[in-house]
Amino acid sequence: MKKLLVFIGKPGVGKTTLINKVFPDQKIIDVQPYVWSYKVNGRVPEEKTLNAYQDMYRHLESLNDALVILELGTNHAEFNIKELKKLSQQFEVRVYLCTASVETCRARIKIRARGDDMEAMERRLQRDFPDEHIKQLKSAGLEYITLDMESPLSEIQQQLVNV
Repeated sequence: MKKLLVFIGKPGVGKTTLINKVFPDQKIIDVQPYVWSYKVNGRVPEEKTLNAYQDMYRHLESLNDALVILELGTNHAEFNIKELKKLSQQFEVRVYLCTASVETCRARIKIRARGDDMEAMERRLQRDFPDEHIKQLKSAGLEYITLDMESPLSEIQQQLVNV
């Protein structure tokens, strides 16, 4: 069966860095470009983010790759978990909840200096995570692993063995 590895976490937690180090040649499906396609005057209206997620899931359903890596933020927990549950009919879904302190995430965002909308970024950093995701994952019967992204990379990689 095809595998779908899903990395969920706040901005700056290290999802992209981890994925690029562990899966250097693997294509990543990231929700961000889908969300950015709805930008108006440099910002994405919150009500449009769900449209972006829907676009992304339609794309995922069409993929036939043996291994697909998906990178998600913390928005729309209930919707995302329902969609992942649907995808579990065509993929072996493995969910990784990537956690770090808000201070660590904020510092990492400043280092990368991409010109992010810091007001919107701060709202995303203040979201309750991973509690709502864990509740939704348990309700959907999907297994997950929580990754402490402040641990050394070698320790985090050990939790990804047998992927």
